[in-house]
Order: sequence, then C-alpha cells, then structure tokens
Amino acid sequence: MTEYGVFNDEGCIYVADTRDEAEAEAAKERAADDGYHADLISVHEMCPDHRDDEQPKDGCEECAAEVDEEDEDAANEDPGPSLEDYAKASRIVQSLIPGVRR
Repeated sequence: MTEYGVFNDEGCIYVADTRDEAEAEAAKERAADDGYHADLISVHEMCPDHRDDEQPKDGCEECAAEVDEEDEDAANEDPGPSLEDYAKASRIVQSLIPGVRR
C-alpha cells in the first residue's frame, strides 16, 4: 500500500494512507506556520523499503547510501584481464604452434 508523508525542513512530520489526507495535513501545517517555513512543507510518496525510517521515495537517504555502497564495491572489484594481458597470451599461444617461427 502506498503511503504519503508530510515533510518540513527537519524531516517527516506526518504519515497518511492517501495523498488527499497528506495534502490536507500539509495545508493545516502551512496555515499554522504562515511564514517562510510554510514554503518548506511538502508531500511525498514514502519509500516502500524505508517507510519506518520516514524516508521519501524520491529522496530516500537509505536507498542512496545502498547505491553508494554498491558503487564502491563495484569500484573495488578485480576488473579482470586487461587488453594487454590478452595480447601477451596471444603471442605466447602463437609461439607454441609447431612450424611457426616468430
């Protein structure tokens, strides 16, 4: 089930089952603030994997951290043989063919 959160500059302040309910709560919060901070109140769909951490789907810090870890892991993996390694192996194989002088 999709949930929606009301966020201000400090994070999630309310979670609702429907967008309409979240928008209504956001309107109440904006009316109560009625200043600069009212512009910072917004409604976002909640991240389905990190709803308990009150993260928005379109800006989930947990998902971003997981992607960064995957990128770091990929960067640290052995890239395998290089083109130079293949060229060297080819020269060795060619030198082992009988009757071919190199």
